[in-house]
Amino acid sequence: MVSFMVTRHKISGLVAALVLFAALTPVEAAAADSHADTCRYFNGQAFNDRRTLGAKTFRMELAQDCVDALVYLRSGDPEARARAEAYLDQLGAYRRVIVEMVVTRAQARPAPAEDRSRYTRVAVQPVSWAGAYLIARRMGLVETHRDWTAWRRAASLPLFRLDETQTN
Repeated sequence: MVSFMVTRHKISGLVAALVLFAALTPVEAAAADSHADTCRYFNGQAFNDRRTLGAKTFRMELAQDCVDALVYLRSGDPEARARAEAYLDQLGAYRRVIVEMVVTRAQARPAPAEDRSRYTRVAVQPVSWAGAYLIARRMGLVETHRDWTAWRRAASLPLFRLDETQTN
């Protein structure tokens, strides 16, 4: 009798957890979380670049693009939302490739010998800036970044048109 009660309690708890999980994670929320994770990744990369290099880098531009795309994702214009969603998806795919490479490198490292050299070795071997750029280029992200920049500038131009003057 006790085992039946425990099993029934576990099953009802599992069902309740599944219902709660399904209610809290609709598809849109999962996509928004993924996009937010992507932007946090690029913002971290941009921060590191600014701290170490001080000059504008491609990763800084991607971080800015990511933030801009999040803003356009909330736009009332369906075309702007679709463009932002596609760009964020491509940025997310690029991030996953880079992170997967770092994880694979970390897992493939041989176990350190029992000496002090294990304390001086880098724990993770990051993807180089040049390598990350070449991967982005191969994935079509560089071209998408150029298209996004041109579109974003064109989208903001109507705000600053010089040929339309106001009369008082």
